[in-house]
Amino acid sequence: MRASCSVPGVFIPPRIGEIEHVDGALVSPVPVRAAREMGAELVLAIDVSSAPIDSNPAGTYEQVMHSFEIMGRSLAALECSQADIVIRPEVRRIASTDFASRAALIAIGYAAGQRFVPVVREKLELMRGKRAG
Repeated sequence: MRASCSVPGVFIPPRIGEIEHVDGALVSPVPVRAAREMGAELVLAIDVSSAPIDSNPAGTYEQVMHSFEIMGRSLAALECSQADIVIRPEVRRIASTDFASRAALIAIGYAAGQRFVPVVREKLELMRGKRAG
């Protein structure tokens, strides 16, 4: 569990044996490739990356987080380009470190997902049609 939120320079990664474990989002914030490798035929990606709120981070912590956000956006864009459907909930007004906004983030994500239900159904029907024909 600790590894899932570990970011070097922010939270110390746990070491298991000789390997340090960090948050998977550092290398794959939207794991489309991993889903494909596991056999997924239809990949729906949820991209919650957004431009950093503060473009002039003041302290060391803010600078590190700013760097991770820039890197994460770039990695997310690369992964999303390989997805069948990409949902981007409108979360840019909420900082990634704002843990008090859980309920708002859940509501935003739910609403974004609901808007894509027809698209997902259509894609699934197309896939079923290709298999049957």
